[in-house]
Amino acid sequence: MNTTKQVKQLLTTNPEMRDNPKKLLRRALQDIYGVNILSAIIIAEHYKQMDRILRSNRKIQSDNKDLRGEKWQMRKEILAPKVRKELGYK
Repeated sequence: MNTTKQVKQLLTTNPEMRDNPKKLLRRALQDIYGVNILSAIIIAEHYKQMDRILRSNRKIQSDNKDLRGEKWQMRKEILAPKVRKELGYK
C-alpha cells in the first residue's frame, strides 16, 4: 500500500489526527515505516518522509470532506485569505 493510501486509512480510523499533523506524522512513521515512538519523534524533526506524509494529508483532506478535521474549514476560509492578503496576494 502506498503512503497516500496508508495516510488516508490513518485519517479514516483516527479522527483526532485530522487536526493534529504531529500526531499523524508520529503514527505514520510508526505504522508505515515500523519506527518506535521515541525514534518517530526524533525522526519527525529531520526526516524527508514527513513532507510526503503531510502532502498526502493535505491532498486527502482537500479531496475528501468527511476526512477533514473541525478546524479545516476555519483554516481554509478564514486564515488562508488573511495570510494571502498579508503577503500581498489577491
